[in-house]
Amino acid sequence: MWLPSLWAVLADLWRFVWRRDEPRSTAVQQLLADSATPPAQPALITLDTQRTATARLHTGTLYTAASAQTLQIRQQLMQHDPQLAQTGNLSIIEWLLYAIAIQTNSVSLLALRMSPLGRWHQTVKGLSDVRVEVEPTTGALMEWTDQEHIGHAGLVVRLAPDSQITLGRISDIPSGTYTEEAMTETVWRELRPVFTRFRV
Repeated sequence: MWLPSLWAVLADLWRFVWRRDEPRSTAVQQLLADSATPPAQPALITLDTQRTATARLHTGTLYTAASAQTLQIRQQLMQHDPQLAQTGNLSIIEWLLYAIAIQTNSVSLLALRMSPLGRWHQTVKGLSDVRVEVEPTTGALMEWTDQEHIGHAGLVVRLAPDSQITLGRISDIPSGTYTEEAMTETVWRELRPVFTRFRV
């Protein structure tokens, strides 16, 4: 009783393996041929088409006015306000404004630009999605003033479990050079810094 079914299955398998089955219609053959041929260009799938790639800076690199990262940073800043972009080598103010713009769009970058460096935390204090704290977090703006009352700022690039931070900055000498400096907890606490977090 089951023997004829077995022979039918084996015959179908034999035809399948040796391609001796019935000829397919041309529409089916064309569909199979199209699916077997890879497309000429791979399609890119993105979830957020409005977001542009962020400009990544490398330690020890000088960013002149012609550098691709400088041009990308200034182009994005000009979308907020033309007064935000400067000329010459990349400045620390431009880089910090760009880093803040990536984290939030609720802060007035022009208001920060007009505030003295080292006092930006006073400009944004009280905004709903901004936290001004005395403890560091990765991505936070670190501000302090030295003994001559000159304001300084940088971004906390990394925070280690032992509270050592790596601070990213654009140096003034030579102008436009990106640097990273590791500071132990003892060192950065002596500066009495304020940390502003833009992502709550």
